[in-house]
Amino acid sequence: MKRGKLAGIRREDLEPIWNRHDIPLSKVAARLGVSKNAISKLAHRFGLPKRKSVCRSRIDDDQMARMWNCGVPARDIARHFGLTTPCAIYMRRKKLGLPPRGGRLPEHKITPLHVFLEREMLGRMEERKE
Repeated sequence: MKRGKLAGIRREDLEPIWNRHDIPLSKVAARLGVSKNAISKLAHRFGLPKRKSVCRSRIDDDQMARMWNCGVPARDIARHFGLTTPCAIYMRRKKLGLPPRGGRLPEHKITPLHVFLEREMLGRMEERKE
């Protein structure tokens, strides 16, 4: 028999919220007063499909690789893609086969995000001229 805060939740209650990918799982869990893990386990028990990772869908691999190779700090890349921490950026770097940075970048190799974005925009403008 189920106990606790999730005891009264039925599949019919959870399914519409579970399928709303615009609502982060953390917000659903906070509203119900439980952990994200508890919600995930309940959805699994109900046979609901896995949710797509929000981080994966937010990150443009090509742009992230260009940012990484130009020396944009990982925390700035994360913020650009709407993430709160750079953890997803480090994992994506590995999946994309990008070279590790080996700690802090030397000051002369850091490219501020706004400089990178300006260069990208300038490049697109020049392509249109041709």
